[in-house]
Amino acid sequence: MCRRGRARCGAECAPDGVYDGSAQWQSALGGVAPTARMDTEIGYTVPTFAGLLTPYSGFRFSQDGTRGYRFGGRMEIGGLGNVSLEGLRDEASDEATHGVMLQGHLNW
Repeated sequence: MCRRGRARCGAECAPDGVYDGSAQWQSALGGVAPTARMDTEIGYTVPTFAGLLTPYSGFRFSQDGTRGYRFGGRMEIGGLGNVSLEGLRDEASDEATHGVMLQGHLNW
């Protein structure tokens, strides 16, 4: 809560006495206002002869209208490491971008 029109950090308070930090976020982010975003992912693990396979899909929705989709799989190969292959699609208001990512981790 604000006291006497100012929050503890020195920022101005709204007329109802509640601190609104959006101006500080905009300043810290170079003038870009923060937006709400929701990231989800669902997957399941299946044991295979070489390790554990986890197919999954993920979705991202943002308040500014952008959204993204991911589909892929991760393979954990015993204690040796893991490999993942992922396809992605990001949609902005007027265009979409696509990508494929192959990642690997080796433990030694």
